[in-house]
Amino acid sequence: MKRRRIDEPRMPDLRRFSKVIPDHWIDESWPQRRTCRQGRRLQFRASQCVRAHWLALLKGVGSFNRLCRELEHLTDWRRFCRLRAVDSTPNAECLRAFRERFGLSGWRRLHVEAIAMLRALHPPDALGVLVVDSSDLPAAVRRTSKKGALAPR
Repeated sequence: MKRRRIDEPRMPDLRRFSKVIPDHWIDESWPQRRTCRQGRRLQFRASQCVRAHWLALLKGVGSFNRLCRELEHLTDWRRFCRLRAVDSTPNAECLRAFRERFGLSGWRRLHVEAIAMLRALHPPDALGVLVVDSSDLPAAVRRTSKKGALAPR
């Protein structure tokens, strides 16, 4: 019987998706360094922040605040984001700042790499690929902001 790694999520959809995320490549491509003089590392690796963003998309979480609250309690979500039980969870400000640093070009590079990994794992004729386009995400967030009613389009 094949044993499941202890840090893998139990939910089948998260487990399948977790296998194709190139964590090592993400961490090498976007090293998390602060801009202060000491050069201390940020608390969360780039791959953990990317996984948190993808988790929000996969589970339909509407805001980073809600995602951070759920991450504190749901073990499978923590495992998907590679957060141990003793680790703190990223807050909404941390995720927002990471999204700004990562940028649209970062998401494009990441999607190209993830598709290349999928092609290496599966034959191209049996593969269907969904590419998430987050270029309209800031506009969608502004339309449903909490500051008032729906903003005009």
